[in-house]
Amino acid sequence: MSALFAAASLTLLPTTLRTEMLVQWAWQQADTPVQQAQTTLKVDPKFQPEVDKDIELGKQYAAEVLKEEKPTSKPEYQARADRIGSEFADIANRTHAKVTWGDRRFAIFPYKFTVIQGKDINAFSLPGGQIFIYEGLMDYVESDDELAGVVSHEVAHAAFRHVATLRKQQDKVSLMQIPFILAALFSRGQGGLEGLIGVQMLGQALTSGWSVAAEESADYGGFQYMVQSSYNPTGILTFMERLARDERTFLGINLGIYRTHPPSRERAASLTNYMSKAGVPLRRSLVTTSFRVVATEDKGAYRLKFGKTNLFALSGKDPARVQEAVSRLNMMFDSTPAMFEVKASEDGSLMYHGRPVWTFTASDLDQNQTLKAKAQDALKSVKECLYILSFQIKSAK
Repeated sequence: MSALFAAASLTLLPTTLRTEMLVQWAWQQADTPVQQAQTTLKVDPKFQPEVDKDIELGKQYAAEVLKEEKPTSKPEYQARADRIGSEFADIANRTHAKVTWGDRRFAIFPYKFTVIQGKDINAFSLPGGQIFIYEGLMDYVESDDELAGVVSHEVAHAAFRHVATLRKQQDKVSLMQIPFILAALFSRGQGGLEGLIGVQMLGQALTSGWSVAAEESADYGGFQYMVQSSYNPTGILTFMERLARDERTFLGINLGIYRTHPPSRERAASLTNYMSKAGVPLRRSLVTTSFRVVATEDKGAYRLKFGKTNLFALSGKDPARVQEAVSRLNMMFDSTPAMFEVKASEDGSLMYHGRPVWTFTASDLDQNQTLKAKAQDALKSVKECLYILSFQIKSAK
């Protein structure tokens, strides 16, 4: 779950120091403390039979899912999932994370990550650590950090035994119904699976009670795993924000994960709060192209864009100066300013909180353009981007 450049960003700290700082907070906050990675944790022998049962059931359920879905034919997709997934499997199997909903006992599972064909933007977790990711989700994420956010969330579902916990609450659902019900929910409901007894009941639980309790629990669990990983936890939040935006703007894509893992005001607020308390800088530009300023060379000049929206052009004589502009603008957008906080000065500067974010020079001007006009044109584009940014962030709330 990839960084560009981030002055004064925590991500520039050495990995060991960053991990130590972030995990320290998680240990202090947890009612059931996160245990240090150096400690060898073991499964309670009395609990082991339940863990073994999860593993066996997960294999059976996975076999049923694979009767409906086909593994990816793209080895690079599977390799990417394995690379990211293996890191979180290792973290989950040595971390006793805080569990807000589910089984609070520590379990070790042989996690397996399978990419399956389909354009659905979806992923799901079965008992025992069997995790499935659709190709559509692999295409949708904009960085390894975002994919890691999804993977860590699904690992938490398995580690906290959410299906087992749900089944205890829905005692009319038999063990062997669950794989078919999950396949119906997560696999577009094909193959006549909707007619099974219990689908409606468990479906309601998964998309209401599950979303409220288990989703928030998996978010927090995933966050605890993310701060111990090599990936930026901001990826969890930006994925949720874009998902909510695309659902509300009706882009004609199958957002299966939105149905089964609905974003909410509470979830977004909680993730932001976790990051704030852990001292994780909320730098969206580091984990997503939608919230990032980039510069591309064009006929001797550089065109700066925020996502897909044009900002302005700069002279191509000094590439280092262009990169400085990109860095400063990303820092500004990452702080999510209100539109009224950004202004244009008479001398050709973009101002934020009364300080220049960027100052244009004569070499940046079009023919017969003044510095004042250049700054004002840039301001209009920046405000347009701030409106887009605000809409996308608020869509998740």
